[in-house]
Amino acid sequence: MNSPITAAVVLLGIIAVNTAALQTTNHQVQQHPPSVGDQQAAGSEGSNSYGWFHPTDLIWNTSSEFYFHEIGVFMNATRLSYVSTYGGYYENWTVNESISDLWVRSEEYFLNPQYGMRALVFYQPDTARLLIAYRGTDLTNDIGGLCDRCADTYLWDNVPYQQLPADCMQFPETTLDYLTLAANFANDVAFAFAEYEIMFTGHSLGAGLAAVVSTLGNAALNFGCAPANSGAVVFSAPGYIATMMYRTSVDLSVVDPYRVVTLVDRWDPVWVGCNASTRGGVMAQVCQWFFGVPSTACIECDSTPAELPLNTSNCETCMMQRHAFFHYEQLRPISPACAPSGRQECSWHSCWSSGSMCSLSGSRSENSSASSLRR
Repeated sequence: MNSPITAAVVLLGIIAVNTAALQTTNHQVQQHPPSVGDQQAAGSEGSNSYGWFHPTDLIWNTSSEFYFHEIGVFMNATRLSYVSTYGGYYENWTVNESISDLWVRSEEYFLNPQYGMRALVFYQPDTARLLIAYRGTDLTNDIGGLCDRCADTYLWDNVPYQQLPADCMQFPETTLDYLTLAANFANDVAFAFAEYEIMFTGHSLGAGLAAVVSTLGNAALNFGCAPANSGAVVFSAPGYIATMMYRTSVDLSVVDPYRVVTLVDRWDPVWVGCNASTRGGVMAQVCQWFFGVPSTACIECDSTPAELPLNTSNCETCMMQRHAFFHYEQLRPISPACAPSGRQECSWHSCWSSGSMCSLSGSRSENSSASSLRR
């Protein structure tokens, strides 16, 4: 493992992205993005205020019109990250689609290789809001799905590149290091859209990237004076604390857990399994949907010890039922239940059902230290 690279270096884009290995045909600057105020939209969805709201503002009242309006923004961006990029879910008629007619989809800033990390950018000139959506794992068996699964193992299970399965060796380590790619991409966008406030979103693999990158950007671009982004609102993030420990030099004691909101289905196997020692849980405000009667497969998967892999037949069945993003889209009109922030144990349903809260560690901090990525 090489020595840590300071956040200033990482976020200033010094780390080179091997675009040849990624077979990337995009992410090229054709023109400068419009300055804030250069074009008028019909107004912000949910607010006419300038910049983003604080992530926790979204979940103080999950039955409010504000919540349902804004959660739709994050869900639509996440959906497009799946169907507008190459892979098993690609729908070519969505290539120019945006979140709504109030949002502009960037034609210059996106990542859409044949395989590897994908990302889209959406922005509102009248509110100075910008949203980066990282795509999650492709669960199909094409080359992109294999690359995503190898990246999952590399990042969230913290398996060294040389110890990955043999079929992962067809991908260079630079291709599987989605975290560095995601951080570099966010940096490029931040410099191009300097007048905008950035929020991150994503599902599954994309949720983990969004949560961690939002932490990496807390203070580096402005020398610790204030967050360089507004945080993340994500769906079904894997446990990422271990990744932050092993692959970044973030000081977890000063990470503000109020800046990330993760929304999960109670029976989602990715959520159930995120407390394994290789993953370590999440550091976020947590909201859970308790919806419907779980299948026998989900009940059996839920009883799987955290240290065991989730690739059993029961867990794979439950993954399609409770983890696939189309399921999360079906949960959109339902209000989730939200837990307090802290270093969050992933499965807190037993505490919740008894009317008490799980014990949490970690405290809110208004300032985050400059962070860095390790390779």
